[in-house]
Amino acid sequence: MLLEFAVTNFKSFANEQTFSLIASNLTDGHQDRVAWVDGPQKLPVLTSAIIMGKNGSGKSSLVEAMRFVRSFVVNSASDGQHGELIDVKVHRLDTEFSSAPCSFRLLFSMGPVVYQYSFAVDSVRVLEERLEIADRTARFRKLFDRVYVPKSESYDYSFGDSLRGDKATWRSATRGNALFLSTANQLNSEQLREPFVWFSTYLRGVDAASGSFGKYTSQHCEVENNRRNIMEFLRSLDIDVEDIRIEVEDISETLSQALSPTLLAQMVKSDPEFVKSRKVEFLHKGTGKGPVSLELSEESTGTRALFGLAGPIFDALANGYCLIVDEINTSLHPLILHRLVEMFSNVSVNRKRAQLIFTSHDTSTLRDGYLRRDQIWFVDKSVDGKSVLVPLSDYSPRKGEALDRGYMHGRYGGIPFIGPIQPLMGASSLWDPVS
Repeated sequence: MLLEFAVTNFKSFANEQTFSLIASNLTDGHQDRVAWVDGPQKLPVLTSAIIMGKNGSGKSSLVEAMRFVRSFVVNSASDGQHGELIDVKVHRLDTEFSSAPCSFRLLFSMGPVVYQYSFAVDSVRVLEERLEIADRTARFRKLFDRVYVPKSESYDYSFGDSLRGDKATWRSATRGNALFLSTANQLNSEQLREPFVWFSTYLRGVDAASGSFGKYTSQHCEVENNRRNIMEFLRSLDIDVEDIRIEVEDISETLSQALSPTLLAQMVKSDPEFVKSRKVEFLHKGTGKGPVSLELSEESTGTRALFGLAGPIFDALANGYCLIVDEINTSLHPLILHRLVEMFSNVSVNRKRAQLIFTSHDTSTLRDGYLRRDQIWFVDKSVDGKSVLVPLSDYSPRKGEALDRGYMHGRYGGIPFIGPIQPLMGASSLWDPVS
């Protein structure tokens, strides 16, 4: 489970901002939204959280920071080359940060074990990296620590007594633009495999506004049990579908005419599904003798969005993943969004303690105490253009307060300032044609 994520100097975020899923000691119900880490720390952790804010406030920057961390941990040792620049995006509106490193810190659990992992990078190299573990007591102990020393242009390494394996080989194999955690895992470190697997497998992201993630769901629909579950899921959300039909076509021959054999082989190696095209059809009850078949592209935007989300959601619930969805309310009715949150709160459905973190503009989730106060976060911009991440609890709302009304009135920040329309009418004409 993800417990905390902290980011410094990444895109719109300058000063360190921390997003926490550790539940506070609330007494206003919704204890079903809390799962416990069964280790020595006994931490209560939220199974879902919403991040709200105006357009351009930094919601997507926070999601992108999480994606960068995952990608860099998973791929830095295998995909990069010596001397290759790191594609990290610093805060550019303040010169103090434009030449400073980006840093990230995560607190997460795998079963009863809690890890704290952090690293700092610039565009050239990793400057710091540290991994700690709490598995015997609530106190953290070091597994490894790595710091770049500019004077000698080398790294100082420090290892905990409990870290076993060929540390000298892992150390010499780690490039300056790669993470030690990534390299050691590639060289078969048993003890560092678990935290690496959390990043590679359990931390997952989806952009609901992209409309391109239906392929993942359609792939899983090829398994009969998955197809039935997704179909029942859609029906429970008032989507009238009799059945889902998937047709798979091998398009390797077509792709070979557009791509070189080397490039095609590389694409297939990274994604074996690259050469498969899937046609998705929804069967609906018609007035004639049999069902009517409609391609997915003919369905409503909302139905397509739900179908695309279904695969990642069921995958997360079945395996205990942490699913991060940007703009989840795109084309979804508020009641459907409520149902998705309830699925992650229901212990009979969410047996593996999966988590759903999502960004949204939908204020209906703030009504009637639907969410715990510690599940709600706001992203806003300070006067100097830096993103600030603030939990609702910092505003000390009263129990039973109309949170949606307070948000729309600007009490918690995170809403746009809409200027008057009159200046738009000051020009000689509102809009000029293109010649």
